[in-house]
Amino acid sequence: MNLILPATLLLTAAAFSSPAMAGIEASVRWGDIAWDEATGQGTMAVKWQSATEQLAGFQFNLPCQVDSISALECGDNWSLNLISGVVICYCDTASSYIQPGPDEVGLVTLEFQAAFGDEIVFDQPIFANDDAESIDLEYSDSFLVGYPACPADVFPAEGSDGVVNIQEMLGVLADWGSSGSQYDVNYDDIVDVSDVLVVLSSWGECG
Repeated sequence: MNLILPATLLLTAAAFSSPAMAGIEASVRWGDIAWDEATGQGTMAVKWQSATEQLAGFQFNLPCQVDSISALECGDNWSLNLISGVVICYCDTASSYIQPGPDEVGLVTLEFQAAFGDEIVFDQPIFANDDAESIDLEYSDSFLVGYPACPADVFPAEGSDGVVNIQEMLGVLADWGSSGSQYDVNYDDIVDVSDVLVVLSSWGECG
């Protein structure tokens, strides 16, 4: 039996379905990240949260080499695949779908190879529900390899406080156009609008 065919049908259908009009229905981000600078090897979890949608399958590309996938919540009756650099995971049994709820859950863990400073993002993600419909998704999370988990948490100068708030924003504005500043939170050697966007996307508790 070809197990790739059900995934292809499910995710192809999701790709052509219309997103819900109600807005964002779920979010996905990176978590539990570890990386060894000497070897370039690392691990990271895919974290999922939806209060309304069952998850029956997903796929995304990554801008780095993925060596393996292992199950977290996507365990029994889930097929985990790496096909030409694309992560493809789907479930063929309704009782094993990821159920909606208030809490974030880990779906899978990825083993990857990357260099310091590489940015790892979700590229062209499709997350599908039990009706093979695409779930309207927040997937903007980005991980800069080797940098702190929350690069925007830079106040006070002597050590971060676990929160990104108006103090970081005021610091960015005060150091606008400068280089070598702690408020260059995207590490491109200048404080500008890109740093404002990083602060806004990280707003609140962080770390």
